[in-house]
Amino acid sequence: MKKFISVVATVLMCISFVNGQTVSLGISNPTGSVVRIFVTANSPGFVSDLVTGVQFTIRWHDGTSSMGSTITNINGFNMVKSGSEKINSGFKYQQFVMNNNPTLALPAGTQIAIMEISMTGGSGNGLVELAEEGWVSFNEPYFEFNLIPVLDGTSPFNPQFVDNVALPVELTSFSAMSKGRNVVLNWKTATEINSSSFEVERNDGKTWTKVSDVKASGTSNAPKEYSYVDMIKSAVSRNISYRLKMIDNDGKYEYSKIAELKIVPTVYSLEQNYPNPFNPETKIQYSLPMDAKVSLKVYDMVGREVASVVNEQQAAGYYEQKFGGYNFSSGVYFYRIVAEAGGKVAFTSIKKMVMIK
Repeated sequence: MKKFISVVATVLMCISFVNGQTVSLGISNPTGSVVRIFVTANSPGFVSDLVTGVQFTIRWHDGTSSMGSTITNINGFNMVKSGSEKINSGFKYQQFVMNNNPTLALPAGTQIAIMEISMTGGSGNGLVELAEEGWVSFNEPYFEFNLIPVLDGTSPFNPQFVDNVALPVELTSFSAMSKGRNVVLNWKTATEINSSSFEVERNDGKTWTKVSDVKASGTSNAPKEYSYVDMIKSAVSRNISYRLKMIDNDGKYEYSKIAELKIVPTVYSLEQNYPNPFNPETKIQYSLPMDAKVSLKVYDMVGREVASVVNEQQAAGYYEQKFGGYNFSSGVYFYRIVAEAGGKVAFTSIKKMVMIK
């Protein structure tokens, strides 16, 4: 839906979004126009807000020819390009992130410019879009991004429209459930418009990592159900978070809400190594329902210890250890785990493995 606006040259119009909306700013003549991106601290009851980890994507075009631009950083936010510029259906896309994630204090209720975009090419009516991808802060719900035209290439200043872009996917549910080492993700959509795929992302407390792509249904007015199983190879007892990046065929995307769960084994276990037989490396998985001193050793056929894989105190969680038999001959070997908790042996198990060179 478009809203047509008429303003005079001395007025600066602010176009903003909160919590994942995408907004568009029309520019009557791209060449010579300047747009600034601002962040506003709106949290009540705080003297100042701390912000770090800002991320967003800018999309632009002018309808008739490619529109160039130059980027200027302002006020220490140090936004830099993340990845290469992409072109799709006449639009250019560029993601920006906060370089080195400096933590900056914003006085509550203030608005600070973080980037200036100077248009250097193009003709006809231009369009600049700002899509929020998320940021990390102590008072996250209270930050707001703004697009503010500072200078328009025509006189009088005449921004044309604000366009709240429809989501490619209407997501009705998204959940995560632990089943041993496997995390089962389920989500449902009510409708989809030109949707391309869902990127599944996981955060183990440090950073978001893409783990898989799931193909979307395209365009549909009927409910759709999706699922994905993520195997946790190694994770101490902690909260793990998941989110979906919902991408349409034009390159637009939105993030889902975050689903969290705590990964905690309920029993001790020692899994069969894989691959088995192996040459020359294999992996050994085990689980600890509580903190324990762990000893994981490898023995030959006559019971002689040939390798110590683990010998340390470990937190409750799932573990995967690599064993390399580079200096060993082909044959049958045994690996044994001993877990001590509370001053006594809580668990022990032995399994056989075969190395073939």
